[in-house]
Amino acid sequence: MPTLPPIDRVSADDLMSLATERGSSPMQVGAVLFLDTRAGLDTEVALGVLADRIRRVPRLRQSLIDVPIGCGRPITPRRTS
Repeated sequence: MPTLPPIDRVSADDLMSLATERGSSPMQVGAVLFLDTRAGLDTEVALGVLADRIRRVPRLRQSLIDVPIGCGRPITPRRTS
């Protein structure tokens, strides 16, 4: 039987963000990036590089699984690879 990785629970900071995100005041974070294309930057290539690299940051693709009451903080799915 394969050994499973340990359960990855959300941090206390993440839990506080989730708690304050309820109701009419979401705590979403956004960013705007301005790129100077006058120097010959190919925007299609840049978008392709960004799209490829963001897939390599697991934290940005994380989802949560709620656990039954009394079983601790939400967890993230176990990665099989």
